[in-house]
Amino acid sequence: MNAPSAVSAVADDLLAQPHGRTTLRLTALFLLATTRIFFAWHPISLLAAVMAVLMLLSPRVLVSRWAWAVVVAAVGYGLVARWPASENNRFLDFYWLLACCLAVGFPDDEAESLLARHGRLLIGLTFALAATQKALRGEYWDGAFMHGLILWDERFRSVAMTLGGLDAKDLLANTQLKNALTAMPSAVESVTLITSDRLRAVALVLGYFVLTLEAAVGLSFLLPRPRWFARYRHYLLFLFVLPTYLLAQVSHFGIVLAVMGFAQCPAERRRLRLAYVLVFVFLCFADFTGPLLVGSFFGGRVAG
Repeated sequence: MNAPSAVSAVADDLLAQPHGRTTLRLTALFLLATTRIFFAWHPISLLAAVMAVLMLLSPRVLVSRWAWAVVVAAVGYGLVARWPASENNRFLDFYWLLACCLAVGFPDDEAESLLARHGRLLIGLTFALAATQKALRGEYWDGAFMHGLILWDERFRSVAMTLGGLDAKDLLANTQLKNALTAMPSAVESVTLITSDRLRAVALVLGYFVLTLEAAVGLSFLLPRPRWFARYRHYLLFLFVLPTYLLAQVSHFGIVLAVMGFAQCPAERRRLRLAYVLVFVFLCFADFTGPLLVGSFFGGRVAG
C-alpha cells in the first residue's frame, strides 16, 4: 500500500466513526498536542493529558462523563489558581471541555447535536465579541495596535520580516531595546523600536482585515440568515485560521477552533469534515513547520 492509499484508508476509517465520538477524539488529541502549553500554564493540566491518553485508548473512557469531569476540573482549577495571568484562550478551552462533558452520556445523535450547537455558539460569540472589542479600541482604526503587536511580540517576527521589510539585524536591535526596558524600567523609561513605512502600512491593512474577518466569522456562525452567508462560515473560519497561525505560530487557539468547526459538519459533507481534519493536523505541527514553510517561500529570509 502506497502512502496516499494509507492516508486515504485512515481518513475513511476516521470519518466512518460516529461524528460526535470523532469530535471527542479530536478534543483528546488537542489536549495531547498542546500539553506543553497547558503544563507551562499550570502543572495540574498534566492530569488532563493523562485522561486524554486513556480516552484515546478506551472507547468506554472516551464517553465517560466522569473522565471528562476530571479534565474539566483540572483545567478549571488552573483557571482559578492562575486567574490574573490566564489568557483568553484558556477560558475558551474550558468552555469547550465543559461542553464535551455535558454532551457525553447522551445517545450519539443527541451528543452530536449538543456538540455542534455549543461549537457554533462558542465560535460565533468569540469572534463577535473580539470584533466588538477591537472596534471600540481606537488603536485598531489607525493601525497602532497591530503595528505595536508586530514589533513587540516575537511570535510575529515572520510578519515583520516578510510583509514589513525588516531584516534580522532590525529584529535583534528591537529585542535588545525591549530587554533593556524590561531589565531597567527605572533607568529606561521608553524605547523607540525600529520599524518602516511599509510595516506601518501593512499594520493598518492587517488591522482592518482582521477586524472585518472576525466580524464576518462571528456573524456567520451566529445568524442563520442570509443562508448564503451562513453557508460559507466554515470557509471564513479557514481563511482566518490558516494564515494567522502559519505566520504567527500561535496555533493553540486555532486547533480548538478546528475541533469546534468539525463538530458542526453534517455527515454528508465528507470533504468539509476531511478538510477540518487536515487543518487540525497541520495546526498541531504549525509552530514547528510554519517558520520553515514561510522561510522556504520567502527565500529563507525568516530563517533563524
